Amino acid sequence: MKDSREKLSAATVLLHWIVAITIFGLWPLGYYMASTRKYSLWPLHQSTGEVLFLIILIRLVWRFKNGWPPPVSVYSPVERSLATIVHWTLVVALMVMPLSGIVSTYAGGYDITVFGWQILPDNPNHAIVAADAIHKLKVTPRSATLHDDLQVVHRVMAWILSTAVLLHVAGALKHHLLDKDGTLRRMLGASVD
Repeated sequence: MKDSREKLSAATVLLHWIVAITIFGLWPLGYYMASTRKYSLWPLHQSTGEVLFLIILIRLVWRFKNGWPPPVSVYSPVERSLATIVHWTLVVALMVMPLSGIVSTYAGGYDITVFGWQILPDNPNHAIVAADAIHKLKVTPRSATLHDDLQVVHRVMAWILSTAVLLHVAGALKHHLLDKDGTLRRMLGASVD
């Protein structure tokens, strides 16, 4: 039983770090594209974000099924509350961020692809489709408003996620350097009793 629990623990640590490292790459890539209006890296950003979304879903299903690991030490109520807020902010932001990007992309009329594999075809502009042919379209119409609104959500979530990640890292360092407990070691995959 302990061996299978350690394998699951190793898998969750691996998923944690895949998500973390990918976020550390996607955020500056997205920021660069938005600030310079150079979208040649868009397919990489989009595809990586979509794959990351699936990894996040797998990780969250596992977390909700198996629960979060117990704290390695006893902390004050304020510290527990802050940790809970940061963790739930991470969960929500990690779900909303890719969803807002995917739906915004599609609402803008663009196809949904993952590394060149088309998941959903581009979304035609119903304004230029003949009225008698609209019933033949099996996609939802474009929505500039939805596209623009979700782009704002995507950008705001990027800042919220960045803040939560910084607080998460600060908390891990505080546990390691000041509390000298095993929290960071456990995040790195070590067994902590």
